[in-house]
Amino acid sequence: MLRFGLPGVTLVLVLAAAACFAWPLGEVSALKHSLMARDAEGVARRVDFAALKANVKLAAHRKIEEKDSGSVLAPVKDAIIEVIADGKVDRVATPEGMIHLVCDHSTDGDGPSPESGKPCELHGHIQHFGFQSPRRFTVAVRADTGEHFTLVMVRRGWRWQLVDLLKPQDGPASGASNTVH
Repeated sequence: MLRFGLPGVTLVLVLAAAACFAWPLGEVSALKHSLMARDAEGVARRVDFAALKANVKLAAHRKIEEKDSGSVLAPVKDAIIEVIADGKVDRVATPEGMIHLVCDHSTDGDGPSPESGKPCELHGHIQHFGFQSPRRFTVAVRADTGEHFTLVMVRRGWRWQLVDLLKPQDGPASGASNTVH
């Protein structure tokens, strides 16, 4: 008969907790490597583009509303800007568009083909990470450029997928996110 005792149970609990944190962090790392390899299929497996597109559009619409509240021409200007912003988001929120955005710094989703051989280097530092709920995991990153952003991962079955990218000014003041899942 196998007996674990208190040290054995503690070890199992520590390993289980480490595995829970490693699982979504492993998917973030796999997404980074897929982007660096310009692997559109790998990116597509790790990103829910419908949710990402909805969340980025929501953040853009909020930003537009905040900027122009009170202006007489704001509704007309906002409508034009929203059409342009929505078009850009639609082009960038694809595996290839995301690769171009991250690797080529292209805000319109255009760039060299993934087979071009142009290297893609991503450097940054994880500031903090953690579970917001059993299905939601966030990773705050500071890029070498000094830019800060938060990756929002959601568990769907046995997979973790990116559903939102938050910049510090994008989130609501309370620190909570209205992320679409």
